[in-house]
Amino acid sequence: MTTSIAKLVSAGDFGSQLQARLDEAHVCWQSGAPTAAIIMLGSVLEGVLYDVALSMHGGTGKAPTDHLQSLINLAQEKGWIAKDVTDYAHVLRDHRNLVHPKKQWTQSYSPKDDTVRIAWNVVVAALNDLAAVIEPDADGGTAA
Repeated sequence: MTTSIAKLVSAGDFGSQLQARLDEAHVCWQSGAPTAAIIMLGSVLEGVLYDVALSMHGGTGKAPTDHLQSLINLAQEKGWIAKDVTDYAHVLRDHRNLVHPKKQWTQSYSPKDDTVRIAWNVVVAALNDLAAVIEPDADGGTAA
């Protein structure tokens, strides 16, 4: 990971909460709980995208939703995350929905370690793309 959640999220306490979720996802992954890790990673992505959408919104028009699919689409539409990251973020969103036991049962699907590795890399890629938009560049402007 090359950026930190604290640099992306506007409210320090919310950033701390999201960082704790990311840390918890890592503990789940390392402890052999891939479903829990993927669910946590999806929630981190949702939280960061929601905060970025709120901060970029500037109080104009309708406030952004906290619906992950909508947030991913908004991030791509606004150029906050690349197309490839968007595509994989939608896959992560679908896997995050394994939080619903019926979905996992009807799909007869249990994620494995490699799936968590993919999900982790999707979150890292999204955070890095967002950092390029949010963090100031050397001239004091934004990187985008």
